[in-house]
Amino acid sequence: MRTLGDLLGDLKKKETAMRKLQEATPTIIGTIAVKAIKDNFKAQGYNGGNELQVWAKRKEVTNKNYDYNRTKKYRTPKRGKVSTHKNALKGSVYQSDRPILVQTGNLRDSIMFKTSGNKVFIGVLSNVKKPGATQEAHAYAKHLNEGGVGKWGKYATTHTVARKFMPRPDEGPNSKMLAMIKNKQQFELDKIYREWQRK
Repeated sequence: MRTLGDLLGDLKKKETAMRKLQEATPTIIGTIAVKAIKDNFKAQGYNGGNELQVWAKRKEVTNKNYDYNRTKKYRTPKRGKVSTHKNALKGSVYQSDRPILVQTGNLRDSIMFKTSGNKVFIGVLSNVKKPGATQEAHAYAKHLNEGGVGKWGKYATTHTVARKFMPRPDEGPNSKMLAMIKNKQQFELDKIYREWQRK
């Protein structure tokens, strides 16, 4: 027969479990949000919870530039001669058959989260600039996510089509993220209550 002390002990354990869940909530939110964003790269479009908004296809000229000099049918720009190499760029990750926005995977892999108290910051960290890059990582991500005119490389200034992969700063989490977070929270709560009911 369970005593009052047993019940009080169980209540204390439940309170401890609830407190730990509350403390873990920012990490849970960040982990799920990052996963939802990276899933968009797999889907090649933006899923905000209603339907997939498929990204615009690459321009053919972009695909040709990616494949330039990979086969003999592409000519070298300076000499105007057929390349003598079957795969002059062997080892390069840039290819037309790679998924959109996943030529190197750097953009997708740079998406992360950090927590500060109960706040969660999700996206690409600022003040990160790789050697040879013309802009910081977060500016690069913003440009691709929202589109617009920008400078690529040393000379080219073009208009980039928006290929949204994460909510804009003024939008907050989308319904897909909120549903995933809610389901995870409910799962963790159910675990706590199941343990309580077994006593």
